[in-house]
Amino acid sequence: GRHLTQQQRKMARALVGYIGDYCGYLTAREKDQLHQTLKRQFAATTDGEVPEDFSLATTDVTTGRRYIDYLVAQCIEDNVPTKEPLTEYAQDIAGYVYRCLMHRRCAVCGKRADLHHVDRVGMGGDRHDMCHIGMDCLPLCRAHHGDAHQHGDAALMERYHLEPVAIDERIADIYQL
Repeated sequence: GRHLTQQQRKMARALVGYIGDYCGYLTAREKDQLHQTLKRQFAATTDGEVPEDFSLATTDVTTGRRYIDYLVAQCIEDNVPTKEPLTEYAQDIAGYVYRCLMHRRCAVCGKRADLHHVDRVGMGGDRHDMCHIGMDCLPLCRAHHGDAHQHGDAALMERYHLEPVAIDERIADIYQL
């Protein structure tokens, strides 16, 4: 029965604003129309659970969080630049990291990412002959990958509020493991 907080409404509006800026929508009216379109597209993904005309002012917390995660996913898929890291907006961090992995985006800054093994492969280990399925990983750009090796995974995950994801068949295929 709880409603979305003012901060969560601001987060959703900010993400819509970033998407609108990226798409070239300049006026408040154009961005409002974009917001209505994004809400309809989100509602279509819920199999009727959420009405197309739901309002951020009256929606419940769960729907609002799902909508914010939907907007974060759109930003990842379309490589939309944002002023703050998307981890500041994502409600489902593991889902956010997984989406970043699937689109080869750094979970910290959004740049092109390589796969970082949180479960270390080890010196002398042949990455081509081992099974990677089930190993924990993060998508990190070269700079953040180096940061993880220099300062440790725990420090990086705490600083940027990340959770590693276990490599599955889809991730292994994308990274040719």
